[in-house]
Amino acid sequence: MNLSKRGISLFAVISLLCLNFAQAQLNPLAAQYFQNLYLASPALAGATSGIHFNAASRSQLTALAGKPLNTSFTLDYGINKVGLGLNYYQDVAGLLSRSKAVISYAYHMPLNYDNSRLHFGLSFGLQNENLNSTAAEGSATDPILFTYNNRDVIMNGDFGIAFTSEKLSIEASLINLNRQTMVENQNSADYATFYAAMSYAIESREWQYRPKLVYRGVRNYKDLFDIGLQVKPLNRQLAFMGVYHSYRSFSLGLNYQV
Repeated sequence: MNLSKRGISLFAVISLLCLNFAQAQLNPLAAQYFQNLYLASPALAGATSGIHFNAASRSQLTALAGKPLNTSFTLDYGINKVGLGLNYYQDVAGLLSRSKAVISYAYHMPLNYDNSRLHFGLSFGLQNENLNSTAAEGSATDPILFTYNNRDVIMNGDFGIAFTSEKLSIEASLINLNRQTMVENQNSADYATFYAAMSYAIESREWQYRPKLVYRGVRNYKDLFDIGLQVKPLNRQLAFMGVYHSYRSFSLGLNYQV
């Protein structure tokens, strides 16, 4: 859901997934491709003027105990050339819970071409991981559980840069900057390292078509790509979205702005 001075936007997504646990942690919320670009890049926090609030939730494999559940809340504000944002994300699967809360600053620099702008953004905040000892089969005082949950909360951040115009959009982000430098994470394969995307709007008499190509890096895992398409009428109240993911799944979405 997106609340702003321009109106109310409702977003529904159907994700058809065939994933193992590691891939489930790396499957981004579909809203980040077209509806809420701030989810993918801090450079696009407050990219449009006014206050914007977005909330998203996704539940996968609902028939199974310990099913993956992803929740996200973003709040961003744009005024003149400056954007400010707050981004909270939680990922729960089985016993493992991960949460990340960051604040973002973005600068949007106008260019003298096709209403284009160059965007720079930086996010900085805290990230925490823990195991649900009450749901574990065994002793809640197991030293493995205690040691895992006794770890310190880590500081983390992202950096993003983007170019936008009336038709062309290019995004690039470096993700989990601090986590990538931590020695204990060198063998981990469960977090993203970079995000790059390009889209271009094509207009007909009554409709706008925006294909999008996304390339994502994963620590110690093969890189992933996504191919998406958003279709909406030129009055921009209703939009349809579809994204194919290289791990052989796809997402469908519907967005309506009142």
